[in-house]
Amino acid sequence: MPGFALIDQLMAASSRDPHADAMIDAGGKALSREQLLQRVRAISRGFTESGLQPGERVLFAVRPDAGSILLMIAIAEAGGVLVPLDPSMGPALFRSRMELLAPAWVVAESVLYSATANRWVMRLLCKLGIRLPRLAEVRNARF
Repeated sequence: MPGFALIDQLMAASSRDPHADAMIDAGGKALSREQLLQRVRAISRGFTESGLQPGERVLFAVRPDAGSILLMIAIAEAGGVLVPLDPSMGPALFRSRMELLAPAWVVAESVLYSATANRWVMRLLCKLGIRLPRLAEVRNARF
């Protein structure tokens, strides 16, 4: 496991009091420290089994909520390096950052990905003054 202090702290807290509440999930249900750790490990294992290698950059375009926190911790647990994306950055800035950072993975909400992959939707959004980065243009990345 990579030397990620948050994961180490979570494991230590879980071993001391596994049934203490750790967070409230997206459904409003309290998760114990043990449940949180189990979910993080399951998600992390999924990334690792899918080929995520330690040190690979992961472009992250997910709205903040309980689920995204689990995803971020799991990516770190698997050794990935989070690259947060601000969807409001313009296409030019997005392209230059992607060239510089070259993420190997993209984790994005399906609505955002679908909208930015469709030329007609992007034209409509542009007419409305909404400029989103084209996630599908991230080269050599796994989605």
